[in-house]
Amino acid sequence: MFKRGDKHEDLEEVSSKHFRTNVVGNIHFFNLFVPLVLKGKVKKVITISSGHADLDLINNLEVENSALYAASKAAMNVIVAKFNAQYKKDGVLFVSMSPGVVDVGHFDNGAYNLFLKLTHLGILLIRTQSHSGAGAGSDVIHGQASSVCP
Repeated sequence: MFKRGDKHEDLEEVSSKHFRTNVVGNIHFFNLFVPLVLKGKVKKVITISSGHADLDLINNLEVENSALYAASKAAMNVIVAKFNAQYKKDGVLFVSMSPGVVDVGHFDNGAYNLFLKLTHLGILLIRTQSHSGAGAGSDVIHGQASSVCP
């Protein structure tokens, strides 16, 4: 899983890139736009998170890949919660939402379509297990589909 562990420079570079983008970048963005949000009528800030940052999803479905990306998104979710705590008294809501599976160009069309079909099949199987009492699948589906922080 941590293939970059033996390559210290690569590990540092990749983790720093994800952290700068998903954590530091959002902090700067929030700080720039909070004055405008405070003056607006709709006082909501929505950040795009990822199912990769959902601990229940990771553990229940044994998702091993994208550890550094997942860690940066989890850290981002904490930052969003901290901004929410800070600006709640001003009527501003900060939330992180996971859009679910998104094509970000890592697959060709055939592979991506197969991936979507398998994902939907997995969700159906989890729901079936949940309704039959065979497992806690509804928690997995709820956690991934509406992974909202706070």
